[in-house]
Amino acid sequence: MRKVYFKHGISLIVLVITIIVVIILAGAVILSLSKNNPISTAVEATFKATIESYNSNLTLTISKKYIDGLGIDLNMLYASQWDGVGLGTGTIKEYIPCITNDDALKYVIAQGKLEYAGTDENENKWAKDLGITDGLILWLDGVDFKNSPQTTTWIDKSGNGNNATCYTFGYATSSGSNDNGAVAFDGSSDYALVNANFPATLTIESWGNAITIDGRMLWSFNGSNYTYGPDLYPTGSKLRLNIGDSQANAFNNQIDYPSLNVWHHYIVAFNQSTNLATLYIDGTLIGTAIYRNPAGPKLYIGMFNAGNYFWNGLIKSVKVYNRVLSDTEILQKYNESK
Repeated sequence: MRKVYFKHGISLIVLVITIIVVIILAGAVILSLSKNNPISTAVEATFKATIESYNSNLTLTISKKYIDGLGIDLNMLYASQWDGVGLGTGTIKEYIPCITNDDALKYVIAQGKLEYAGTDENENKWAKDLGITDGLILWLDGVDFKNSPQTTTWIDKSGNGNNATCYTFGYATSSGSNDNGAVAFDGSSDYALVNANFPATLTIESWGNAITIDGRMLWSFNGSNYTYGPDLYPTGSKLRLNIGDSQANAFNNQIDYPSLNVWHHYIVAFNQSTNLATLYIDGTLIGTAIYRNPAGPKLYIGMFNAGNYFWNGLIKSVKVYNRVLSDTEILQKYNESK
């Protein structure tokens, strides 16, 4: 009679199944720890508690100034990041004395409210959980612009409802979406209009790619007697920051226009406390000029507000912040969006 032997041990199939189960369980444990990491949770809690203490300190400072007879219009109350030296007059340290030196470099005050201006993604998220933003009040993204169905309303992605109305686009790759995350302006009639309550102090940021020198106005604000560029000087290859009033064409014939058919990053910061408009191109400070009036209630994208001087080229995005961005922030925004 043949003897039958049973081999002891784990078969290969059972071994493979066991390994798979172990991997799945390990992944579940790691995921659980990442979501409920006590260290991360403690850091978040400390961060949020610190913000609350800063807000309380800001409220106390404002109240004290009222008591001292120094009436404050909160819509006009701005304080920049601390530069690391001095007593902090005009910076956030003036209004939040308890703020640490490190935090004084990543917070600002805009329209009387604390704003996060740091670059840490987790901190930015935690700040937003408490209703503290980075000051972004308008974001028009070229990715959202569609030819079919036609984008007659360009949605504001900042969440503030400052949508743009689109006019006279042909809704083709030469006049509308270029199907690559940008909006094509034909240089003769295309433009978008935003009606909003823009603050006196603000920063406008945009990516533009000019096709010809004839397409001048990247954007402009409309008010009683003023407009803001940048635009192209019509009789030569020069860039100018058109800021209206007696200071119109402040940089006229001074700045060579950046190369055509190339993307460039434009930022203009308007500081009401100093009456200065500052122009940056590709992260580099170009110049500063005096301006006399704040932004008007209308922002034209791709057109001078008088109904002429249209942009001929592409615009990838337009953002407006309710504060002046720092040089560090501006350079970072240029580098992260290249």
